[in-house]
Amino acid sequence: MKYLFTFFLSLSAFAQNNPQCPSESYLIEYTSPVTRLKKSFCGYLKDGNTIKHGDEFIYDAKGEVIKKISYNHGQEGEATTPEVKSPDFKGYHLPGTKSLNPDQKLLASIHDLIEILTLKKNYGKKNSFKVNGCDDRPTDWLKGALLNTPIKKTYIFKDDCDAAGSFEARFNAEFPLNFKLRNLEDLDNTSLKVIMTLNKSQAGIRYKFVVIEGTISSPSRRGQFTAEYQVDIDPMTGEAQKGTQAGKITLIKVNDKEVNLSQNIEF
Repeated sequence: MKYLFTFFLSLSAFAQNNPQCPSESYLIEYTSPVTRLKKSFCGYLKDGNTIKHGDEFIYDAKGEVIKKISYNHGQEGEATTPEVKSPDFKGYHLPGTKSLNPDQKLLASIHDLIEILTLKKNYGKKNSFKVNGCDDRPTDWLKGALLNTPIKKTYIFKDDCDAAGSFEARFNAEFPLNFKLRNLEDLDNTSLKVIMTLNKSQAGIRYKFVVIEGTISSPSRRGQFTAEYQVDIDPMTGEAQKGTQAGKITLIKVNDKEVNLSQNIEF
């Protein structure tokens, strides 16, 4: 199904052989017209598919490399990320940040939970809370988006899935999500009202979800929040492009206390 996204292909350049790419590869560059963030990689065509071969670079809004991944004929190899220096809390969450107060820790946990709504889960994270193995048929989401049909799922606890529950999702319509949780501090339940969209854009595909109402709870506390996230979909692979992310979570209330604390979403 992912190759249906080639109908929305928009690349800035299929350049001639570049000195940074292996001899059989071409330099392919992509710039989002929404965020102006850039991604470039080396690749070649084989049987109608793009095979990454060589280095891939992901850039931030300032044009600085934030990640480099090396590929060998489609096989992902070494990935390197520049060292991140103590961001303020309104930036993205770094696991193991001990200096956060309880409300900030709760917001960081919500950030990890929200990853269950993304198309590309667990971007190399080492968190104890995992959702990358919850869905054994991820292509159902693409089919549901393209055909506007319901997506029925049941997630169960297992080694790489810390959320359990059944739901029926549909693009362009509000639907509920209710999960039992584990390995996310003391939090064991969440209830969400979500709407998802998948729209054509100049870059290809723009995926967006909005948590209209969200709660997350443990036996001793309950947080209420909203969230909004969107990202461009790589038309060559059907995967989310990290450099095109935009989103924010807002923690509205903890128990009976008004909070209004926000954090940018960054996976």
